[in-house]
Amino acid sequence: MSIARLWSPFLAAPGLAALTVMVSAMSPLYRRRSFVVAMAVLMSGAILVPFALEMLGVLEPTTRSVAGGIEFFPPGMKLKATGQYLTAVMYVIALVAASAALGFSIRGGERSMRERLLRIAWQLRQLVPT
Repeated sequence: MSIARLWSPFLAAPGLAALTVMVSAMSPLYRRRSFVVAMAVLMSGAILVPFALEMLGVLEPTTRSVAGGIEFFPPGMKLKATGQYLTAVMYVIALVAASAALGFSIRGGERSMRERLLRIAWQLRQLVPT
């Protein structure tokens, strides 16, 4: 929720939320669909609640509808240029690194499972006469 507030609900937070939900869905620790649905609802809430509070006037707005699009002016942009670039670069690195780690982990698990299945198939062929 703090990322949604710092960089506006629509800039950095949706990417992190989507990655978190995807990791939850792919993780063997969370096999129940209800957990993944709950995680998706919570992540959506973490993004949309600050936006709703901005629209209701409770929080200072970070977006504004203008002719031809949306204008963003999040608190994170009030940093000096170095801080703005540094946080943007850190966000990109974190998102890409987390995605790569997830993909590598999924690939490794799938490869390990395939090798075990091939080994079991070979063992069964040795035991059962043709």
